[in-house]
Amino acid sequence: MSKAPTGHDDVERSTAWRIGFTTVLTLAMAIATFPQFALGALGPVLVDDLELSRAGLGSLSTAFFIVATPASSFVGHLGERLGGRRLLALLFAVATASLVSMAIAPSYPWLLVAVGLGGLAIAASNPSTNALIAGHLPSGRRGAVVGLKQSGVQVGSFIAGAVLPGLALAIGWRNAVLLVAVLSGAGLVGAITVVPRDPATTRRSREAGGPSTVVRWLVPYAFFMGAGVSATTAYLALYANETLGMSEATAGALLAVVGAVGVVARILWGRAAERRPTIAGPLAVLTIAALASVALVWLATYAGAWLVWPAAVGVGATAAAWNSVGMLAIVRETAGRGTSRASGHVLTGFYAGLLVMPIAFGALVDTTGTYSPAWGLTLVTLAVALGLALAWRRAGRTPDARAPSDPTTRGAP
Repeated sequence: MSKAPTGHDDVERSTAWRIGFTTVLTLAMAIATFPQFALGALGPVLVDDLELSRAGLGSLSTAFFIVATPASSFVGHLGERLGGRRLLALLFAVATASLVSMAIAPSYPWLLVAVGLGGLAIAASNPSTNALIAGHLPSGRRGAVVGLKQSGVQVGSFIAGAVLPGLALAIGWRNAVLLVAVLSGAGLVGAITVVPRDPATTRRSREAGGPSTVVRWLVPYAFFMGAGVSATTAYLALYANETLGMSEATAGALLAVVGAVGVVARILWGRAAERRPTIAGPLAVLTIAALASVALVWLATYAGAWLVWPAAVGVGATAAAWNSVGMLAIVRETAGRGTSRASGHVLTGFYAGLLVMPIAFGALVDTTGTYSPAWGLTLVTLAVALGLALAWRRAGRTPDARAPSDPTTRGAP
């Protein structure tokens, strides 16, 4: 059984452990969030294969988050009882079952249930990984690992956009999803053999404390940012295919760009935010840039398809990367005391945004026959998120400004 190295371990062993630990956490985020990107990348195929309307396609993402939204707070509390390691193992087990069920789904209702099952896995992703980082890593090393594991979301996006469409054409979309299920099973093995047991602490100490100021600000911000992100990831490929005239493979490559840029952006945002005394400032800057990027997506309808490529870069660098800053705020403030619970509360807000927007976006396109009003709605949601970030910054009361002292800051890897 793998153990976390102590401050007396040699540097080589400590570095090797951190690499393995971070890899498993990153894989957890990639697997748990993969279905939402897969639905976007496979959108044209699923619409044809299952004869779905655009709203029907959006309902698959809705099913994913209609489970994840109420489950997040519950799973966050469950994580305080089980500990991060057990919750992580449960995540991989549920994700594997969901992916296999998706691959063998004979009809749309079956696929809807299978995708909904995956919502339990994504509900456990941040509560488990945040708790493990807070419990096993010291201040000063958390930002980079938070950024890396959050980049797993964009790794999933990159794989979905760059690999999945071509793989689906070669071996069928069902077999392609089965291959991802095998990878998820490997993650379960890693959770058992690589991730160490949770630090010795009482459940009361882990659950200590009520909702913090940072959580109260992040919940509404996460809702509106989630709405903006979900619209882009769910419909960017279909929009490029139907409105901009791109082929299915080229349209899927847009998601690959978002994912590839997002991988780097999440790491850089995590490292940069850890050096800042407050979180609201970086979130405000990030949201302004996200607004501009989505505006370019909308303008591509009128200015030309070429504009959607720099827009995809911008979305990956901003809207798809805010989680690194938000999750770091939780890890830094809680330091292992109620981390799972706090993560669950914030993710409830985020997933609520991801829940309502895909179906609203798709219905608006079906009703109007054009994507412009739907992109306009997306811009409104991001503008509200920006207003919240600016209000938080003006309030100037961010308890996450200083990392609290905790036992993991000494004698930890």
